[in-house]
Amino acid sequence: MELSLAAALTGILMRRAVDWCIGVRLMPYAAHAWVEAEGTPIGEQEEPDRPFIVIART
Repeated sequence: MELSLAAALTGILMRRAVDWCIGVRLMPYAAHAWVEAEGTPIGEQEEPDRPFIVIART
């Protein structure tokens, strides 16, 4: 979570349009945070086997 927040703040300081996303998935439970630019996750797997459900996007 700390790395994604740092990446989002860096993007904001560089005047880039980025979204900071927090997601969850079940069976087994997992939470994850990431950064998106123009709807594309930055530095994430292209096709995750079990995608996360976005619960917050800022």
